[in-house]
Amino acid sequence: MTAIATTMAALCTGLTAGVYLAFSTMMMPALAGTSPARALMIMRRINDLAERPVFLIVFLASAAGSVWLLVAGWLPEGHRDVRTTAAALLSLAAFAITVLFHVPRNRQTALLDGDSEADLLSWQALSGQWTRGNHLRAGCAGAALAAFLM
Repeated sequence: MTAIATTMAALCTGLTAGVYLAFSTMMMPALAGTSPARALMIMRRINDLAERPVFLIVFLASAAGSVWLLVAGWLPEGHRDVRTTAAALLSLAAFAITVLFHVPRNRQTALLDGDSEADLLSWQALSGQWTRGNHLRAGCAGAALAAFLM
């Protein structure tokens, strides 16, 4: 079971790391290069699409596999090692950053009106925060993948 959990956690963490990297290096810079109203509209659509089963399964599987690896090490005959523990903790850090930092900002973004100057200013502030947080979760997920592969 541990081998399956390790493979699942590594694969799903790697897939989410790729999504986060794409956002940091392509999506957010592209949105910053367009009008705030258009960027807000696109981000709202992206957030809607992210809540579909394929991404949610991969996202949740990265956390589930990581949790299993942490718990399994404490079970009788369980095996703990620093590399797997670090990988699982880094993967869960990326998961936690998403749930605790990005999701609330996505919810705020969903409430903004693209025709309101005040809301567009709020979007620009949220976008900057979201991007900085995304760099962090991309780094955590990428480091987790590297640790899983060592």
